[in-house]
Amino acid sequence: SLLQKLARAHFQAKQFDQAIEIGEQAIVLLSPLRGAWVRQNVAREEIELGIAYHEVGNAERAKELLDRALGTLEKAQNISLIDTTFTSALERVGQLMLRQGNPEAAIGYFNLLLEQFDLSESTPKLVRVYEQLAQAYAIHGKHKTALKYFDKAIEASKDPILESHLKRAKAESHI
Repeated sequence: SLLQKLARAHFQAKQFDQAIEIGEQAIVLLSPLRGAWVRQNVAREEIELGIAYHEVGNAERAKELLDRALGTLEKAQNISLIDTTFTSALERVGQLMLRQGNPEAAIGYFNLLLEQFDLSESTPKLVRVYEQLAQAYAIHGKHKTALKYFDKAIEASKDPILESHLKRAKAESHI
């Protein structure tokens, strides 16, 4: 819709307040409509709004929108929306939860993010998710699980520089 394009333009220009205002209007207008295309667009808008709310520091609203987008996707069943926007939103909200001292919520988001990957293929993003899980578990006091994820990150890393960074991060986590 035109509102979604306008909201996206404001978001790309880092004008988050305007993006939020217009994005909220787009959801209100789309929500009463039915059909797979509508559900897909509502979920995408919820994801993008969640990222915008994250950018302005409103973690509660970001989490609410991301949870709602997940519910929308579950209802849509056959819609493939798990793309970079969605995974980026999961990662950002997980990081925000961790910074706000809620490692348990962060772990939930990072685990959900991990489910989006083919674990047989090592990618830098998969390595990053393993590392974020390790850090979240370390903060949460679950040191054995943290070590497991640091080891998975090191094992999945094909880059000697990244592997060195991960080993240093593991050592600095004091677990």
